[in-house]
Amino acid sequence: FDPGSEYIYRHSVLPLVPHIVKAQQRGLKVDQARVRAVLSQVRQRCEVAKEQARASTGIPAFNISSPTQVAEWLYRIEGG
Repeated sequence: FDPGSEYIYRHSVLPLVPHIVKAQQRGLKVDQARVRAVLSQVRQRCEVAKEQARASTGIPAFNISSPTQVAEWLYRIEGG
């Protein structure tokens, strides 16, 4: 039993539940044009990150979305 965690749960998390349920039922307003613009930027940055990871590791098929490959590189090969 952790009183601090219980306090946060009862006073911060539980009060949000009705709002989350309502948002799930009703949906949220989204500026779709803005999301598309930002999504495009994020995709471009991901591509750059993939290219940088592949160049840094020397592995053309290095997959930065693979926790196994990233962990192996960082902890076994780089010694992090």
